[in-house]
Amino acid sequence: FWGVMVFFVLAGYLITRQLCEEKDSTGRIDLRHFYLKRAFRLYPGLVLMCALLVVFGFHWTRIWPTLGQWSNFSRVAGADLGVLTHTWFIAVMAHFYLLWPLAIRAIPRRRRIQVIGGLLALLLVWRAVAIVVLEPAWVYNATDTNARNCTPGEWPM
Repeated sequence: FWGVMVFFVLAGYLITRQLCEEKDSTGRIDLRHFYLKRAFRLYPGLVLMCALLVVFGFHWTRIWPTLGQWSNFSRVAGADLGVLTHTWFIAVMAHFYLLWPLAIRAIPRRRRIQVIGGLLALLLVWRAVAIVVLEPAWVYNATDTNARNCTPGEWPM
C-alpha cells in the first residue's frame, strides 16, 4: 500500500510537470492527445485481461466497474470484484487523468504555484477530516481521499 501511495505522488508530480511544460511551451494543453495517449497506454491490456476473464467464466458484472473506471467506488459500495479488486488503483488514476489536465489548463501561469499549493493543502486537510468522519472503505478506495488510515486487519477488500 505504501508503494501505491508513492506511485500516486510520483505520477501526479510527473503529469503536473508535463502538463505545465506543454502549456508553457505551446500556450495550451492538447486534451485530445493527452487522453488518447493514456487510453492507448491503459486500455489494451485492461480490455485483453477482462476478455480473457470472461472466456474463463468470470462474470461480466465484475468487469464493468473495471472497464468503466469506477471499480474504486464499487469497492466502497461493497462489491466483490474478485481478481479485479486491484483495479481500484487504475480507476483513481483515470479520475486524476480526467480532471487534472482541466485544472492545470484553467490555472494562469503566474498563479500556478499558489493555486496548486493551495489545492494540495486543502486535499491534506480533507484527508485528515475524512479519516475521522468517513468509513475506512471510502478513505482507502475513493478518488477524493485515497489515504491509508486502516490497520492491516481493517483493510477493505
